[in-house]
Amino acid sequence: MTVFLQRSGMPIDVQAVASGAEALLRVDDPPDLILLDIMMPDMDGFEVCTNLRADPRTRAIPILMLTALDEAADRTRGFLAGTDDYLAKPFDRREFLARVHRILQRTYGYQAGGPGPARRQAASS
Repeated sequence: MTVFLQRSGMPIDVQAVASGAEALLRVDDPPDLILLDIMMPDMDGFEVCTNLRADPRTRAIPILMLTALDEAADRTRGFLAGTDDYLAKPFDRREFLARVHRILQRTYGYQAGGPGPARRQAASS
């Protein structure tokens, strides 16, 4: 995932975290996009997403959940927790990059090939 983003040409600095708790600690310098796994140590991605949406500093940051959980109930729970998009693993690299591009475009007006406002992306897994 990190390599896909680094090679995509999008103006994204990728920062990975190892747990949900670490992801919440990083919000003092909020990223432009959060890629969130559901199955993580300390707290799951649903809880992290709920906490991010409850915090005024992070409630508007777009979140894309990437997870092995692909049941309708899991996707529904993700959207109810506040995710903007949900992609099940394994995923197609082109679809993943298209979804990231679309989120950046919708949220910040990013256009491919031009300078984009996105600077960072936090990935937790």
